[in-house]
Amino acid sequence: MKNSLTIFSLLFIVMSCNKDKVPAETICSSEEVVSYSATIEPLIQQQCLGCHDLGGGSGGYVFNGHDNVSVNASDMLDAMRENGLQLMPENGPPLSDSLIEIFELWICQGKLNN
Repeated sequence: MKNSLTIFSLLFIVMSCNKDKVPAETICSSEEVVSYSATIEPLIQQQCLGCHDLGGGSGGYVFNGHDNVSVNASDMLDAMRENGLQLMPENGPPLSDSLIEIFELWICQGKLNN
């Protein structure tokens, strides 16, 4: 009985620690089209270009322009979420979940250059 209670308690703790996230299929099915020029580019300029510009490209990443952002989008998303990479932006607070979801939606929509 004690082992069952311990297992139940651990299971409850683990399940309650999960962060409330919107499933990827929900994010990708949004009808809102994310504009690179109006939404993604300003986000990159504000949060990334201080370190990842043509003048040096910290970690080998350069995020000037749609092509560079598009090619590196999956790594950027992983870094925004700290999925095995250094959490970005490195010298600032983590991006909000809503900004990360907008970036993910842009990826799901095919990384449009709009």
